[in-house]
Amino acid sequence: AWWMWTGFCVWLSCVARIGEAANPGPDLCESTEVFYVESTNVTNLETHITMLVERQAPLQFLQEHSLAPSKHGWARAVFRDHRKKLHLSGLDPQGAHKLAGVATIAAGQKAIGVVEPKTKEFAEARQTGRAEITCTAITTNMQLATANLYCYTGSNKRQPQMRKTNCRAKAVIAELSKMGGKYKMIVGDLNADIQNIVAFKELLDTGWVDLGGKAFIWNQPPAEYTCLTATAKQGTRRDYMLVSPDLFPLICSFEVIHEHGLPTHSTLRCGIKPPVGQLTRRCMKQPKSIYGALEEKFDSEYGETQEDMMDEDGELEETY
Repeated sequence: AWWMWTGFCVWLSCVARIGEAANPGPDLCESTEVFYVESTNVTNLETHITMLVERQAPLQFLQEHSLAPSKHGWARAVFRDHRKKLHLSGLDPQGAHKLAGVATIAAGQKAIGVVEPKTKEFAEARQTGRAEITCTAITTNMQLATANLYCYTGSNKRQPQMRKTNCRAKAVIAELSKMGGKYKMIVGDLNADIQNIVAFKELLDTGWVDLGGKAFIWNQPPAEYTCLTATAKQGTRRDYMLVSPDLFPLICSFEVIHEHGLPTHSTLRCGIKPPVGQLTRRCMKQPKSIYGALEEKFDSEYGETQEDMMDEDGELEETY
């Protein structure tokens, strides 16, 4: 029966090779999906949390969350139930009531890396509850560093407030300049026209881009208003998205969303298209064993596969 044994070995090697071709191990999957980033002054996170957890953007930045530290755990649990991560800064210790606070929301498996200060100025800015820098992986090889700011009311006309806002702006700009990587962004409620804040005016002169000011590129009104109070007859532009020179070519859309269920401030949204050939995720495909390959071959010819009867525990895991 030697010829039967030889035939079985030849057939077995063919099955094994088929298994290797169908399950080649760790695989890199390309994607051309647009990655959306949003920024909004929400005035009060607790009041609007039900609406915010339903928003679809994979990365959101909030200003003025106004949430007491005792409620941070509750808020994180709410977002966790929706498969989202929430990072909250502290509040402004100088506020007479629950004031300021910035937040970052990341969907799915995306991690939020909080940048620890390298400069004294940024450390002081963080303590005010008005500035935070976080890092998030947009793709496997693309990290986005974002400074989130909530500046001082009255910064457009009142010199003391303007100076404080300029001080915070200089702090985050200096901190970003000390970080590695080339994809960087500054978002937030500046409470002022950007041209009235010297640090930002100088930053734009270095090649950074104010997306709202260049919105005509994406067929949107340039310098559109973002803030409309209940008593105002006309809106003002107080909310901004600034991007570094290397990030700007990857911006494929920008818009100001007025109808979003929140009072006073509009939502700013931009789309980022990763560079051509950029790898977005690593799909860990585990090769089947020889037994598994034989079992699959047998079941495909004679009946229902064991895999058909399994639950979702055998799904591929995407790690970012």
